[in-house]
Amino acid sequence: MHAARDPNRLIPRTSPRQPLSLPFPLTTLLLVLSVFKPSSLLPLLTHDRNAAMMSTLALHQASHPNPARLRVLALYKELHRLGRDYPDPGYNFHRKLRGLFEKNKDLKDEEEIEKAIKMGEYIRNETLALYSLRKYRHLKRMYPFDSLSELPFSRHDPTQNPASSSSHPNAGDNQNT
Repeated sequence: MHAARDPNRLIPRTSPRQPLSLPFPLTTLLLVLSVFKPSSLLPLLTHDRNAAMMSTLALHQASHPNPARLRVLALYKELHRLGRDYPDPGYNFHRKLRGLFEKNKDLKDEEEIEKAIKMGEYIRNETLALYSLRKYRHLKRMYPFDSLSELPFSRHDPTQNPASSSSHPNAGDNQNT
């Protein structure tokens, strides 16, 4: 069946004689498409000035990243990864994390941004400390202090512990009383 007569065809056929109307020469479009991504040019092709300005702003931000913004994104990613192992599932770590970052997204003052970053780094360090405490708590249960300390071994070592005296610091006090 011929494509022009197909009733199930969704895209209407345009006449090859119909000219393509662009607000700028075709060579300009080809040059711009070779430099930028086509998705970022969609607002320019639709003649929407606000969208075009937003697209230009996004391109500018991509070429000149703000160092504080990069630090915030890295901190968010790190905290998000740490939240996967948070011990209390009822705490909603990821929801609270996202809420805090969204609350501070409109900060403009560099001092306030730095203060918020320091607070996020503090939370990261505290979360890491919580994880290490949990890990070492498990190790302490597996290997009690007495089994790893040197004091029990020194009590039974004949080279360090002659029969007449003990190496225990309080052993001399017990003999005098």
